Amino acid sequence: ALQDILHLHDVLARVYLAKLCHSISRARVLDERPDIKSQYSSLLYQLLLDPSDRVCFEAILCVLGKVDNTER
Repeated sequence: ALQDILHLHDVLARVYLAKLCHSISRARVLDERPDIKSQYSSLLYQLLLDPSDRVCFEAILCVLGKVDNTER
């Protein structure tokens, strides 16, 4: 289902997917489940190739650990 969001035309959905993937891939509670963390990290890295500049920029910020969870 999350893979489907990658193909939506909704830029904000993909921006928030990047933030969600970042949060989940860094969650300490999932240290016992590297498979889940890896899945979300993979989605985040796929968003780096997004055609939207905004989505790509947000994904870059997430990868760099500079994600801002406040509304803009």
